[in-house]
Amino acid sequence: MLLARGANPSCREQDEMQRTPLHYATENGYVDVVKQLLSKGAQPDVRDNDGKMPVQYAVSPKTEYDDIAALLLLSMDNKTVRGVFTVPNDSPIDSKAEISLHDLIRRNMKQTVLSVLSCMMDPLGDSSSVRVHYHALDADEEGRDPKHKHFNKDSRSCLHLMSKGQHTDFVYHDVVRLLLKRKWVEYARSCFLFNAAMFVIFEMLLCVGAVLASMTDPTGHTEALEVIRAVAEYVFLLAVVWTLVLEFNQMKKHRLEYFKDKFNLVGLLSCVFLLLAFLLRAAGLSQQWPVYSVGFLLWTLRIFNFAAVFRTMGAYSQVLWRIMLRDFPQFICVFAIILIAFSGSFVLALRGEDSLGVHKETSNIFEILFTGIRILIEGQPVLDYYGPDGYRGFSCFLMVAFLGMSCVVMLSILIAQLSDTYQNVQSDAHRQLELNRAWIITRVELHSLYGKRRIPHRISKYEASEVISNPKEVLKKWDSPQLSEINRHVKDIKDMHEMHSLNLRHVNKRVKHLEEQNSEILELLTNSNVRRHTSNSGTQTSPTLQSVSASGTEGTEESYPVSASRTEGTEESYSVSASGTEGTGENYPVSASGTEGTGESYPVSASGTEGTEASDPVSASHIEVTEESYPVSASGTEGTEESYPVSESRTEGTEESAL
Repeated sequence: MLLARGANPSCREQDEMQRTPLHYATENGYVDVVKQLLSKGAQPDVRDNDGKMPVQYAVSPKTEYDDIAALLLLSMDNKTVRGVFTVPNDSPIDSKAEISLHDLIRRNMKQTVLSVLSCMMDPLGDSSSVRVHYHALDADEEGRDPKHKHFNKDSRSCLHLMSKGQHTDFVYHDVVRLLLKRKWVEYARSCFLFNAAMFVIFEMLLCVGAVLASMTDPTGHTEALEVIRAVAEYVFLLAVVWTLVLEFNQMKKHRLEYFKDKFNLVGLLSCVFLLLAFLLRAAGLSQQWPVYSVGFLLWTLRIFNFAAVFRTMGAYSQVLWRIMLRDFPQFICVFAIILIAFSGSFVLALRGEDSLGVHKETSNIFEILFTGIRILIEGQPVLDYYGPDGYRGFSCFLMVAFLGMSCVVMLSILIAQLSDTYQNVQSDAHRQLELNRAWIITRVELHSLYGKRRIPHRISKYEASEVISNPKEVLKKWDSPQLSEINRHVKDIKDMHEMHSLNLRHVNKRVKHLEEQNSEILELLTNSNVRRHTSNSGTQTSPTLQSVSASGTEGTEESYPVSASRTEGTEESYSVSASGTEGTGENYPVSASGTEGTGESYPVSASGTEGTEASDPVSASHIEVTEESYPVSASGTEGTEESYPVSESRTEGTEESAL
């Protein structure tokens, strides 16, 4: 109500702490009041007597009002926001930022961090170019950027905390992705490719040594193959020792964080097993071979650590890793329960039927367990359980039940679960890949792969800001199509093709139906025209001569071209054509008068008589002449007193129509 009456939303003259209503609303967590004050023009960057702005009360560890802090930051000027999270380069050694972005990331204040990242991008005029500021992301814990004279180069950057904490929403923000792109292209990719190339070389040496060791004496050095094997193994042994040193160096720097990276564990275990295998070989023990095989497997799996070099390969490796960690353990647990239940009941049934010796694969409980695993993996029976060499009744039933459960139900469930996980993981695979790249970049910056550097990349390659034209297009080119998008595009094309095919068939059906309707309409029109033409054939009309057609009379059809006057006693001339009279066909020139007893002249033509055709002048009397003339169609009448051009049908005898 006060705001509606024009009250100042930023007034603080009457407050002894010089706090505005926005300070109190923020401190008490009244998000609706904060929105209302901001909508009425309240200033979010006003400081109280303690020098604090409202946003500092929102992000306090005691409050942590994430939504309110995000609203306040988005309402402030971008430059002011950046100044809150960094310190000037000429500040003293004990200076630090008013708000620590590192602390917000650790506390996972998602909306606040995203608002800060959005304030690091300033549009330049009306163009599509923007200036992106990176100093807050590269700053140390106190907010000093790498160009500050008191910058702590051993401090973790915000990028490091985002990657370590698996904050995909932060890493996939446009500002962070632009920073990752710049660092990856400038120095991280080259360092990473170098390590990948060295790993491939060492992997080839490992393969050569393993193959030749299986073919020759692993301790001999006399033959050519033994010399090649020895050289390959010694060079590879140096690589293993160097890798182990680097792993311990990472462990020292990252401490407990080191064990959160799955590839660190794989690398460490592979080095340990390979060194142990060489020690066992030197001792002349045969146990070297299984240890060597495990070390070979783990070392080769380390290649997935370099999958981030290629975006698509990295996405596939992430999908594979997710499936192995999420789906297989659950499936194995369920299958283990079914396998134990089956094996116990099956061995008891065999013991009761005295059939433990039928097959070696089911002679004891351990053989039965292993046979059950083989059945699941191979997807089919691995022994003859039915027939002369098979089991008896109940044991055979149990085997059939286990085969159905393992080969049909369990495998179908596994396939469906893997498919569902694959679809779900694909959408997040590229986000996880960005996290991996961020982690690689931070490791390079922390010189954990290369030992101490005098000037780390984080300082030597630092840029406070850069101008980027159309950042959306830049990121689109940087980010190749996701696997799910490729599959979705293919599916959309197939769906569109099927939809268009259905539409085409529907249109063809409609066209065919319309063609049939048009044919029926044309046929009806043709028949109508024919009937109309037939009814009007042979008729001529003029101002003084009209054509009269009488048809359908019993035995008679006459046509009368008639000329008549309307007055009584006037001579009229009828040229009459009558056809179809029963037994008569004559042509009559007729003269008749219009009154009773008056002679009129009728040129009459009658034709179609049965066997007769004649032309006679005829004089007729007592003919009633009508006084009016109308075009009339009449049927079934027995004569009229008016004169119409008449079409008559089925009248008895002959009827004339005259004007």
